[in-house]
Amino acid sequence: MFAYSQKSHREFIEQQKERATAKRLLTNAFVFIAALGTLFLNASFIDKVFNYEDTQVPSRIMRESAVVRLRRISNSQFPFPSIAKPSNARMNRRIEAVEKKRFALVRTFSPNDYKKLPASFDSWEVFTPCADVDFESRYAVDIILSYSQVLSTNAEAQAAVDEVIKRFRNKEGWGKCFGEVHTIEANIPPEYDLYEPASIQTNPYWVSGPNNQFIHSYRSVQGSNPKYEAMISMEPDSQPRTERWLEALLNEVEENTPLAMLGSKYDGHSWDSFLDAIPVALLHHINGNAVYNTSHPYMNLIVNELQAEKDTIFNSVPYDYRISQMVVEGSLGILPEFPHKYIRDDNGDPIILEQKLKFRQWWEAFKADNPMKESSIITNFAATNFLPSHINGAAIVHGEGLYEPHDPNMKITLVVSDWNKDYANHLVSLIDQTNHPFSEVIVMRPPQGHNFATRAFMKLWENIKLKAKLPVHVQHRDSPDYMDICDAKVETEWFMMTNSYHQVNYNVDLMFTPESRKPVIPYTPALINFCTDFTACRETVDIAKDFFPSTDKVVLDFDMLFKTDLRNDFCSAWREKFGEVSQALSLEHSISPETSKGPTATSFVAYLYQQNLADQTYLFSDRTLRGAQNQFTKVFHEEEYKNYQDVMGEMMRHTSRKMQEINVPSATPVQLGIGEKCSSNDQCESNFCEKGECKQNQNIKLAFGKEIGDGDRGIDLLATASDEEGGERVTNTKIGAVLLVCVIVGIVAILVMAAFVRARRADSSDEVHDVSAQEDAYNGKGDSTVVDVMAMEGDSAQSDILVGEDTSAEVTANDGNGSSADVDVSAGNVSTTEVLDAFAEIDISSEVDASVQEGASSGVDASVNDGDPVGVDASVQE
Repeated sequence: MFAYSQKSHREFIEQQKERATAKRLLTNAFVFIAALGTLFLNASFIDKVFNYEDTQVPSRIMRESAVVRLRRISNSQFPFPSIAKPSNARMNRRIEAVEKKRFALVRTFSPNDYKKLPASFDSWEVFTPCADVDFESRYAVDIILSYSQVLSTNAEAQAAVDEVIKRFRNKEGWGKCFGEVHTIEANIPPEYDLYEPASIQTNPYWVSGPNNQFIHSYRSVQGSNPKYEAMISMEPDSQPRTERWLEALLNEVEENTPLAMLGSKYDGHSWDSFLDAIPVALLHHINGNAVYNTSHPYMNLIVNELQAEKDTIFNSVPYDYRISQMVVEGSLGILPEFPHKYIRDDNGDPIILEQKLKFRQWWEAFKADNPMKESSIITNFAATNFLPSHINGAAIVHGEGLYEPHDPNMKITLVVSDWNKDYANHLVSLIDQTNHPFSEVIVMRPPQGHNFATRAFMKLWENIKLKAKLPVHVQHRDSPDYMDICDAKVETEWFMMTNSYHQVNYNVDLMFTPESRKPVIPYTPALINFCTDFTACRETVDIAKDFFPSTDKVVLDFDMLFKTDLRNDFCSAWREKFGEVSQALSLEHSISPETSKGPTATSFVAYLYQQNLADQTYLFSDRTLRGAQNQFTKVFHEEEYKNYQDVMGEMMRHTSRKMQEINVPSATPVQLGIGEKCSSNDQCESNFCEKGECKQNQNIKLAFGKEIGDGDRGIDLLATASDEEGGERVTNTKIGAVLLVCVIVGIVAILVMAAFVRARRADSSDEVHDVSAQEDAYNGKGDSTVVDVMAMEGDSAQSDILVGEDTSAEVTANDGNGSSADVDVSAGNVSTTEVLDAFAEIDISSEVDASVQEGASSGVDASVNDGDPVGVDASVQE
């Protein structure tokens, strides 16, 4: 024990040296007196002890270090060269006694997992801990079973211990590698013996059980007699994967001496998509399944601090993570962040952890030895799921979520939702360079008569299909893009979804249960803040409850491995409930713009639960506890955002047309191509009917040089109005033209006024440059223009348009009963050449950032796509 907090570091070191010197003097004096006595009592014994060659004895310096080392001495170094040598047998026993190192392998268990204790030794029968002929001559290893409470109160736990001891006594198996088996009891009160990851954000005692049990186990090993060199913490979910794993680990310990701690960082993949957001201490922390040198002063100082923090808020941080926080704060000066934002102090404020300067002093004292070392023998996946290919040859694996990979005979189709920019060709052109399970690709494109289905596009895709090794099929939609899950014409037994803003990861690691071969599907609990904090997630769950009222799982579309026949049944039920293109969905639910208007994986799973097929077909894994690996990576972030308005415009037009058909069941959608006969604009895919014939939508040339045409479909400059008597939706091109002229005339007037104002300002010596254009708009120079065009009832789109200094313009066109158009323009000095990319950037709603995070898929999976905030679980991965 060290009263280190009351003394300076220098005083502490000096006191240790003085104590060691005094102890050494006393020991030498005692040895000298004993030697003299022995000399007079038994000269023949001295004759045998002091004369031998190449004997190894511990040096004085190494006796004081954490691990005893040996040095060789010869007869010439002894004062009695003529004394005879001892026998070889006796000499070997003496060398063995000096060299042999003792270790304690600690396996912790509690009332929650004692039933797994005996089975945790099964793999030891398959992978023998030791096989080297001289293992027993070099190491002595005991097993210590550490129970969190009191064994006498739990007969079943005691029976589990007895079963382990019975296996140990079979010296033909793994028992031959160990000396003894001991049991210790931490005696933690049941109310504090907790490990509840589900309450990690609300209960400060959620991890108090493992924290207290670690301290008790460490102290028990440290205070044992005879002494152990180190404690090997190996929880029941740490399993060997190679022969002679214990021997390999102890050899690694010897090679890395001196050390305070030897273990593994997190080797899983659940953090891959948000590594930059993870605290340094968490990212680089060594998992608790590690080797602890119980005699190293740095390790002892750390454990002393853990014990001192036992009744503080620090105890809500897992002990291995807390150790890393101490090391990082001491070595890098980075203060730790409290990881649980919903746990507050007594005043209800967020908790800020205090700085502890002593951590820096500790690190400066021991950093030369690099006391915290990473192991190549241990790999750590914690609670996350993994495959055999992830292990990379490690001898000991921490993690129980080991599953089987994809069977090559299993045929899986990849369905890619694509739109008007042909980004899917990027995905398809790279897919052959990845390790994927897909047997073919289906690209979902806009309808056949769409402006973007050009000859150039078809030629491009023909070239791509010729180069790709996989069969690639292009399917033109007959319905809005949010129906792709149901409309994709899949012929294989299974399929997955993604969109063209992504590319396939280098390794697509689908997981399956070992025997039943069920796909392992990650989900997010619907009632935790990772879902409830986001409107799209809440609304997606509400829709799914129409199929299964007890829905409690949110499954991302890009994580789902759809079974095709079950998809077909689900889509039939969906259309029966909500209509052919989900037109009745908005009548039954309040849906925000970022929520998918069509079927989702969450609703698919709810349907399976309704049919009692979910657990028969899949194994669902809580991603907040077991993690999840993304199979696709977004590569077109800006492109998705810029084109989001296009998709929203297309979706609104499709929805508008289909909504008109709700009261006319016999009506069929009419989408006429260019040159076909028409009677209204709505019948033409180009939305332009002239003289009874569908024609190409001509670009409208603005005075600023900006063209608004097919590439800007998210803004409909042709405002719509409703016929008060018939309610028929018509396109009012005159209103659009008038508004356009008004804007141009207004801006010209503003130019004149701005020049006059600037001329007057120039005469004043204390000119004030007030740059303001809307309270919430700022584009470098204060330039902003907001265009708010109401393309249909209840829908809106806003666009920030770069104009010039001190300029703002707002145009509002509304198409309800009693159409109105307001123009409010105020501007300073503007030149027409400064007005670029008008109407280019659109902010559909205040929650666009929530809806178009990773994989918002613009209507296909806007609510819970790949990488949505629903799937972020950085705080609980470990």
